[in-house]
Amino acid sequence: MKISISVLRRYTDLPESDRAVRDLLDDVGIEVKRADGSGGLTVELLANRGDHYAYDGIAREVAARTGGAVRLPESTSLTVGDSPIEVVLETEHCLLYTATLLERRGTAGRLPPAVLAPLDAAGIHSLTAPVDATNLSNVEIGQPTHVFDADKIDGAIVVRLSTAGEQAWPLFRDGPVDVPEGTMVIADRSKILAIAGVIGCEDSKATAETTRIVLESACFDPVKVRVASRALGIHTDSTARFERGSDPARPLMGAGRVVQLLEAHGGWQRSGNTGVMGSWTDPGRTIACNPAAASTYLGVDLDLARVQDLLGRQGFALTGSDAAGRPQFRVPTWRLWDVSFTADLYEELAKAIGYNDTPVTLPLVSRGALPSEAELRKQATEEVLLGAGFYEVFTDGFHGRGVPALLDVPAEGHALSRHVETLNALDRDYSLLKNNALGQAILAVQGNLRNKTEDVKLYEWTRTFHPRVDQDRTTPLDKATPPCTERPLLWAIASGRDRSRAWADRSRPADVYFLKGILAEIATTLGLDLSLGPADPSQPLAIALHPG
Repeated sequence: MKISISVLRRYTDLPESDRAVRDLLDDVGIEVKRADGSGGLTVELLANRGDHYAYDGIAREVAARTGGAVRLPESTSLTVGDSPIEVVLETEHCLLYTATLLERRGTAGRLPPAVLAPLDAAGIHSLTAPVDATNLSNVEIGQPTHVFDADKIDGAIVVRLSTAGEQAWPLFRDGPVDVPEGTMVIADRSKILAIAGVIGCEDSKATAETTRIVLESACFDPVKVRVASRALGIHTDSTARFERGSDPARPLMGAGRVVQLLEAHGGWQRSGNTGVMGSWTDPGRTIACNPAAASTYLGVDLDLARVQDLLGRQGFALTGSDAAGRPQFRVPTWRLWDVSFTADLYEELAKAIGYNDTPVTLPLVSRGALPSEAELRKQATEEVLLGAGFYEVFTDGFHGRGVPALLDVPAEGHALSRHVETLNALDRDYSLLKNNALGQAILAVQGNLRNKTEDVKLYEWTRTFHPRVDQDRTTPLDKATPPCTERPLLWAIASGRDRSRAWADRSRPADVYFLKGILAEIATTLGLDLSLGPADPSQPLAIALHPG
C-alpha cells in the first residue's frame, strides 16, 4: 500500500523527521519497503489485519506505541429509516447493507486537491466526485463503498447468491464474464449490478452524466469475497479489505464520509433516509487478561492500570472481571476477525511496549544428560553410513494400497497384506499404516532416477506397524488396547555406483557386496555379530526379494 507521511499526520501525531517515522512504522510491524524521498512510502501490511489497509488503521497502530490520539475524518451522521431505495437481503453472507440516495444539485463539482491527497499518494487517479469520495472512504477509514447510477437500476436492489449460467460485466473488462454459481452479487430484476465486495459492473456505473446515485456501504463475509475474487481473477482495493474482514460497525460511518464529501464539495444532496438491512449485532466478545500472567509472559512488570492504558490505545475496553477475578477486555469491532484469545492481547501489549523494550532472556533448563547406549549406537551407525555416502531420508508413516501391489503382495492371506487402516483418510494413497519400508525405499530410488540422479544411497530410522494377530477387522478394540505393535527399523538402499565418478574412476557397482562391506563395518564398529546370508523364506519381505 502506498501512503503519504504528510497525510498520515492528519490522523495522529508523528515524529518530526521522515526517517524517524519510517523507523517507528517498522518497529510497530508496518514494514516500509520503499521511500520515494518526498514523503511517500510503500508499506507492507500484515496479511490478517484488514483494519491496517487504511490510514486510520495505520494511525491506530502508531498511536498504540506513542500514546497519541487518532483523528478520524469528518463524517455526516445519517438518518436511518424508510428509504426510497428498496433493498432485499437474501443471503446471510451479507452482514450489513446500507443504501443512500443522492441527487445532483446544479453543476457537478470536484473534490479539492487537499482532500484528494490520500488518493494521489496511493496512485489512484481522480475521476468524478462520487467515485473519488468512495475511494477516499476506503483509503481513509477502511470502509469500501460503491455508487450505482440510480436510473440504471431495474426495481429493487437484491443481495443474493448467483445462479448457474449467470453473467456480469465487471468494470474495466471488455465484455461480460461467467459468474460462478454461489457467488454473492448485488443485482436488480434484470442484471447483476456488482460482484459483492469485489467490483462494480459497467451497466450500472455512475458517469459524468449521472444525476441520481445510490450509495452502497456494506460488510460482507470475507471468505465469500476471497473465493469470488480468486474465481474471477479480479483483485481490487475493496477486495483487499473485505477478504481480511472489514469492520461490521463501519458501513454507516463510511457512507457518512462519502455523503459529507459530496454535499460539501461535489454538488450532491441526500434524498430521503438511509436504508439498512442485515441482522449483524456486536457480539460483545470479551477476553480475560491477567496483568500478573501478562507480566510473566512478556518479562515486564505490568499492573492493571498499565494494561488498561496500553490495550485501550488499540480500542480494547475494560468491562469488569470474570468469575476468577481476571480483568475482561471487550474486543473492538474492527478486531473481531483476528483477536480471539488471551495470547492475542499479549501480542498487542508487546507491540505497544515495543519488542525492543522487552527483556531478552533464555528459558530455564535443567542440566542435560549423557547420551544413552542406544543413542551412542545410533550415532556410530550413522557415521558409517554417512562416511560411505549415504543420505538420511524421511518417509511417511502411511502408504496406500499401491505399495503392497508394487511388491507383488497377495491381496489376502499374506503377512504384508494386513494393515492398520484409517477409515476416513482424505487421501487414499495414505490410508494404511506402513508394515514395511521396502516399497517406499524403492519409490525413493525411482524418484531419484527420474531426476537423472543415478548414484543413490539412502537410509532411514523409522517404525513399522503390525496388526495384532488375534485381532480381526470387525471386532472393535478396547480403548486401552493398542491396535498394533510398533517395530523400530533401520533400512538402507543403494543403486548405481558406490562412489561419485572421477577422472581416475575406480568406482564399483553399489551391489550386494558393497552392502556386505557396509554391514561388516557397522558390525565391527558396534561390536555386534552381524552377518549377511540368503533371505529367510519365513521373512514376509522374502516375497519381494531376489532368491539369492
